[in-house]
Amino acid sequence: MTKLLRVLSVEDQESDLELLLIALRRGGFELTVQRVETHAEMAVALNQNPWDVVLADHRLPSFDSFSALTLLQERGLDIPFIVVSGSLSDEMVVKSLKSGAQDFISKKNLSRLVPSIERNLEEVAIRKKLTKETTGRLKSEERFRKIFMNSNDAILVIDPEGDKILEINPRASHMLGFTKKELLSKRVSDIHPDMMKEFRTFTQAVLKKGRGWADQFTCLTQDNRHLPVEMSASVIHIQGRACILCLTRDISERKEAERRQRLSNTVFKNAAEAILVTDADEKILSINPAFTSVTGYSEADIIGQTPRILQSGKHGNQFYQEMWKAINTNGSWEGEIWDRKKSGEIYPKWVSIIAVKDKAGKVVQYTSLFSDITRRKEAEEALRVRAYYDPLTELPNRTLLIERLSLAIKQAKRNDKKVALLFIDLDRFKNVNDTFGHITGDVILKKTADRLLSCIRETDTVARPGGDEFLVILSDLAGKDEVVSVSKKVVESLAQPFEHEKRDVFLGASVGITMFPDDGEEVGLLLKQADMAMYKAKASGRSRYHFFNQEMGKSAKARSLLEWDLRRALDHQELVVYYQPIVDLDSLKTLSLEALVRWQPPDSELIPPDRFISIAEESGLISKIGAWVLETACHQVMKWRRRYGLQLSVSVNVSKQQFNHEGLLLSVVTHALQQSHLPPEALTLELTESLMLNPVKDVRAYFSSLKKLGVRLSIDDFGTGYSSLSYLWQYPFDFLKIDKSFVLNLSSETKKQSLVKAIVGMGQSMEITVIAEGVETYEDLSYLRSLGCGEAQGYYFSRPLSAEAYETVLKEQRKGS
Repeated sequence: MTKLLRVLSVEDQESDLELLLIALRRGGFELTVQRVETHAEMAVALNQNPWDVVLADHRLPSFDSFSALTLLQERGLDIPFIVVSGSLSDEMVVKSLKSGAQDFISKKNLSRLVPSIERNLEEVAIRKKLTKETTGRLKSEERFRKIFMNSNDAILVIDPEGDKILEINPRASHMLGFTKKELLSKRVSDIHPDMMKEFRTFTQAVLKKGRGWADQFTCLTQDNRHLPVEMSASVIHIQGRACILCLTRDISERKEAERRQRLSNTVFKNAAEAILVTDADEKILSINPAFTSVTGYSEADIIGQTPRILQSGKHGNQFYQEMWKAINTNGSWEGEIWDRKKSGEIYPKWVSIIAVKDKAGKVVQYTSLFSDITRRKEAEEALRVRAYYDPLTELPNRTLLIERLSLAIKQAKRNDKKVALLFIDLDRFKNVNDTFGHITGDVILKKTADRLLSCIRETDTVARPGGDEFLVILSDLAGKDEVVSVSKKVVESLAQPFEHEKRDVFLGASVGITMFPDDGEEVGLLLKQADMAMYKAKASGRSRYHFFNQEMGKSAKARSLLEWDLRRALDHQELVVYYQPIVDLDSLKTLSLEALVRWQPPDSELIPPDRFISIAEESGLISKIGAWVLETACHQVMKWRRRYGLQLSVSVNVSKQQFNHEGLLLSVVTHALQQSHLPPEALTLELTESLMLNPVKDVRAYFSSLKKLGVRLSIDDFGTGYSSLSYLWQYPFDFLKIDKSFVLNLSSETKKQSLVKAIVGMGQSMEITVIAEGVETYEDLSYLRSLGCGEAQGYYFSRPLSAEAYETVLKEQRKGS
């Protein structure tokens, strides 16, 4: 139902008044409004019209709220006076309320305005009824008693001379916790012991004026709580004697709300993130200092505008439609948006938008928190460049080449096209390095990259995986003719001399070619076949190209024989586990051991894993081998923990193939821990980056299941595979292992230092322990310690040792201690 409300506004800003009126109309009021800015205008307004409420800004150019309140009090008008101001200091609030204002509300939070007005109008009505009915104008004593007894506010009748409490209503007893008999035996000083001076001043003013404006006091309750109350009073006559009738309201909830509001305002002003608050119509109500710092817009620029003023134009209508759909459906949205600063600069920010609703579920405000993520994006891009591009030639590296080759194959399947992979190796390049030095070699590699780019289309890819090798992807091909044409260009271009210090340097190139789908569909297979074809071209006389053919695949037979021997080795227990210490770089104490599988055929040399692991993965034997290594390592390390009283942990490598059957690895790990009694936190599973591209539907959920067991996760050989910041953000890794190729000669190679420094810093910022592999010299160790790298392993500390050999080490350590 619409309620009529006559508002006298002491305000100099039309826009601010409009915001107040919007809040009041939403609260169900039908308004009559007059705005005044000076003492004279307010005096005229008070004479001309009756008003239900006065809403006063604290400070105007020639007027303020205290002057307006004094004018109202001088007229003796019982009209609620509420200060509505943009500033909100504790001192100002206290002074305003003590001066007689009924409430103090921030313009930045108008949600309290309607409840405050309704409460104060109710108090005015009660005061008028009680005053009228207790001064002889009440026609029915029974009606007065009914109002007195059923009031929602505590009512006390007080003798002003002796402060004795003469009468109370039930609400007073309930609020203060005393029985009626107890209260009637008390004086006001018993329940206002700390504020009696102020209370006497208040009652004297009431006696003088005949009534009193609301003031705030603290009452002492029966259980010794200090209860904040708001009190208004008037004079009544009982048997010819003037007494004070006090309406007393418990304002503890309001005080707590004000405390929370002050805290909220403090957080709002000092938050590091920019904060923007709008009304339900997206009109901006308030911003914090961080908003101005990020965007350049001040309050004067932005209040009353909509957030559309910030749009950069980089997002289409569909983007914003989907964003608002999420907000309206879920109540919030979070994501990345590119916006424009006041200076015109376009920048990325990470935004959280929350819909604020009232008790009825209606949206009353929107709050947006955001931060400028320009530096983070720059850091990600820098790391992406390091991870995906060759720093010398700026060509894609092997990692990016594999991604692009996979994409080219997928597109070729859809379009029924072919893809060619060219493996290019420079002939006689070693002679250039030996004769002219590596600086000249680097210059020639850059020139080689330029020549190769001139031989291909823009849609093709030239990559440098390392050394003097280059790879070229030719996509969307109809047949071999286009490949032959490009291959001839490559051979002819690189056969031309490179000029160096007015000398001609002749190289040449051998090119191996494999085709999809003719020679295969798997990326790794095509890379191997192109490599094999390149060696065939080199063996045929160099400076030529050669296509892969099945004759080159005869070596697969030898691999098949090795696979058969590996199966036999499993049955005859020829596999053994070696252990290499992982050392804390601060204390140089061994924290953990990495379990490494080796193959020891009878009467033969030890076979390293690089000879048979790939075969185990291709044949499916890796799951059985991995389970055996895991159980063996857990049992062995648990035995050492018990025997030597050590808190050793163990790290075990996990193959991509072990993830292909969902739940299998989880059951293997659970079984190994149960059988060995090794604490779960003493086991770390080392995962390669390629696992992030595993076909398991939800890798994140799988990782979470492993983490629930209590084991720890490590990403192995970081920087050599599908390195991506997103993997580190998405998955719960405890450790990050820098590949040994980046650590070898680290102390003398500045390019490696930059990359390793970035990885260590990234790990520290994400609270992931960084482990450096392949530490072989004291100089590399010292450099890693200077970076704050957490742990390391390598030949400097120990080569991988058999269980028997490491047992000897532990015995010697115990003797030494």
